[in-house]
Amino acid sequence: MNDMTEVVLTYMEELDCARSLQVAILWRHREWKQLAQLRALPMHYRTATNYFDAVRASDFIRKSPSLETGIDRDEAARIKWFEAERANAKTNARFLNYVEGFYPDVDPRLVAFCDRVKRDISRLLGRLPDWITPRFGPGATVSDSSRVCTVPDKISSHPSITNSARTLLPLWRETYWGRVHHGRRSYEPTVVRGNIFFTVPKDGETDRACAKGPSINVAYQLAVSQETLRPALRKWGIDLLNAKDRHMGLARESSVTGHLATIDLSNASDMIARNVVKFLFPPVWFELLWMLCEKTTTFKGEGSSPDKTVFLEKFSAMGNGFTFEVETIIFAAIARACCVGREKEVAVNGDDIIVPTEHATEVVAALRWFGFIPNVKKTFLDGPFRESCGGDYWEGQAVRPHFLDKQFPSEPQHWISLANGLRRVAPECKKTWFRVLDRLPTRVRKLRGPEELGDLVIHDELCHWQTRTIDSIRYVRTYSPAHFLRVEWDRFMDVEQLATLTYGVVINPPPVLGHAPDESERFIVPRDGVTGYALGWVPFS
Repeated sequence: MNDMTEVVLTYMEELDCARSLQVAILWRHREWKQLAQLRALPMHYRTATNYFDAVRASDFIRKSPSLETGIDRDEAARIKWFEAERANAKTNARFLNYVEGFYPDVDPRLVAFCDRVKRDISRLLGRLPDWITPRFGPGATVSDSSRVCTVPDKISSHPSITNSARTLLPLWRETYWGRVHHGRRSYEPTVVRGNIFFTVPKDGETDRACAKGPSINVAYQLAVSQETLRPALRKWGIDLLNAKDRHMGLARESSVTGHLATIDLSNASDMIARNVVKFLFPPVWFELLWMLCEKTTTFKGEGSSPDKTVFLEKFSAMGNGFTFEVETIIFAAIARACCVGREKEVAVNGDDIIVPTEHATEVVAALRWFGFIPNVKKTFLDGPFRESCGGDYWEGQAVRPHFLDKQFPSEPQHWISLANGLRRVAPECKKTWFRVLDRLPTRVRKLRGPEELGDLVIHDELCHWQTRTIDSIRYVRTYSPAHFLRVEWDRFMDVEQLATLTYGVVINPPPVLGHAPDESERFIVPRDGVTGYALGWVPFS
């Protein structure tokens, strides 16, 4: 905290606006809760300069979990989770008749609109896949803790599955993963009721609610996502792999022309009510997806408190392998049905929605009817500001601030990242930049280089780089990951190693011409497995 005080106060002094003065006063008086609740909204400012100064001051530290706000962030996430479930229960009750094909006292135009949405989704998805191959993500599951969740760990651990997904067991047994467990005493996967609730840091006011599901369910959810839903979305021109760049470009352009509006939804992933999906998706697709979904969430009790299990009103939880794709399909179909004749101008990436401005009010109303809640603070239907996928623009000018959304810096790599972020959004604040660099050891402070190398170097002019040339290749001196948590390859059985390799896992170190490392030298680095950094050289042309 002491290291940050000089940086924060210097930054606020250099920004020199009313909001930076407010932040400086709150910081000096240790009003952490007020800092976490401070906001700068575009509609409250008249120019890009005034807004950019204010938002750089407001957002610099407000998202950091290091702020000792006195707020129980885990409890805040739980309260928000249950609020979403109560809203989903109301939506499910409202859609019960629609699912059965009855539209009591509903405007015929609304019936026609819903039919248009349903037909669009049906044409998009087509027939069910003949075969899906399980895929492994980096996250924890019911069977695998976050510390041991590499692919071979997941293959070798005892698998888990919900009762509804057991239909897939004959398919699973034919996979390399299933064959690993064939013949073992505990061959059958453990049947569990559903997923387990947990939270991860989000900002100074609340954590983010997540859930870890059974390992087989999650693997097939990811398979459906990667092999069917994502390829299908490309028919609508939605490429989720590259959507961020497209959305940012559209947001920048429309902040100048005003021809597109950007819409954001509150808590969207937790607000997909079960009966909305059942109503909109073809029956065979709903059955496939619902079979793979967990039907309950368990909240682990603390101390002597018992566990609490809740039957879900939502269709799928955060942590489900296809939640993001399902919500993208629903939001895109609703938007397309509102923008007849201009469907190609609709862009959707999760709950980031971009539509023609003249149809935006209709899209917002339709989303509300399906139970979703537009975030009015982050939805822009007119004016000079647009925001989408991390890109904030005011009449074409980028006004996205740099903010600390993790703990305050403590290691050199953290200070390098902060220095680079400030240089990008506040190049005029030289004094603050040097204050950040003062926190670095002298030898690390000298590691300057190009932006293309990311946070391996401090971004600076070419004349300050440390370089050397070997065999006509130029190398730049960097501060790079050098020490890792290692999952030793030779601790897995041959059949587990074979299964792991079939799923395309990279084993370190890679083979070198003339030298093939034996198994005792091979290892896998888990997610967030970097444990140390060191000075090194990286080629750069």
